[in-house]
Amino acid sequence: MDTSLTSPPVIIRHDLRPGDLGRIIYLHGVLYFQEHQFDVSFEPYMAPPVVAFAARRDPQERIWLVDYEGELQGTIAMVRETDDTARLRWFLLAPPLRGRGLGRQLVTAAVHFAQDHDYQRIVLSTAGPLDPAKKLYTDAGFRCTQAKKQRIWGLDIALEDYELVL
Repeated sequence: MDTSLTSPPVIIRHDLRPGDLGRIIYLHGVLYFQEHQFDVSFEPYMAPPVVAFAARRDPQERIWLVDYEGELQGTIAMVRETDDTARLRWFLLAPPLRGRGLGRQLVTAAVHFAQDHDYQRIVLSTAGPLDPAKKLYTDAGFRCTQAKKQRIWGLDIALEDYELVL
């Protein structure tokens, strides 16, 4: 039996709703702890830029919010770094949404947004253990520009910077 006809739809939206900011931070905190053992210090690292993004309401920025089974279960955002540089942030999909091509679609949509808004390059920072995301970034044309070991979020990990020239 084809269960795709009975599975709930994935809804992608751009409007922030009450509770979304907390859910974005919560999802990252819980999933990165469960999957990579990041400690609680990751959430205060994430919170200020997420809140600042919501306060700005900059038309040169966008967030993609992925709703599934009635709740927010994924995100990606493109934020202004400088007038000609965008930063890809907060890319995450909960496990039930992985392996469907949705991550690739989100990265592609974010890159197209940056192109359509006349950014000349996109930068992003990620952590060593996030290999599936790094694969999507390199498949989209990003290249690693720097990697450095650091003690952060309760771990000794490599922090990596990537860049895509548009």
